Amino acid sequence: MLALSDKYQICQKPVGKKPGGTEPDRTESHEATAGGWQVEQQEFLQAVRGCNTTDEAIGILLKVKLAEQVLALAAERAKRWLEVWTGGKVQVQVVTFSSAYGILGKTAGADALFEQWKEGL
Repeated sequence: MLALSDKYQICQKPVGKKPGGTEPDRTESHEATAGGWQVEQQEFLQAVRGCNTTDEAIGILLKVKLAEQVLALAAERAKRWLEVWTGGKVQVQVVTFSSAYGILGKTAGADALFEQWKEGL
């Protein structure tokens, strides 16, 4: 069983779609991602739901050694949404970061696009 600190509390927010939207809310996204790796889900999900900040959630992901996989998946999902939002008219790559942890995740083509951008300066 996953041993997490008792400081994490269960978030009482309902899981579902954002009002008027089709994208999942923050809690639902974490649940779907966590379920893909079959961690001791109940305690893990309770801990993530109790997070007040992204950095706190990242700390939990690091503790259970899922941070790299989850954050790479989050970057890929963000890329897909941006491509849909722009109608495919913009070349999109994603790099996510935090001031506490630095670079969190990036899409497969992020480094190449950055180098291409630097050459054009």
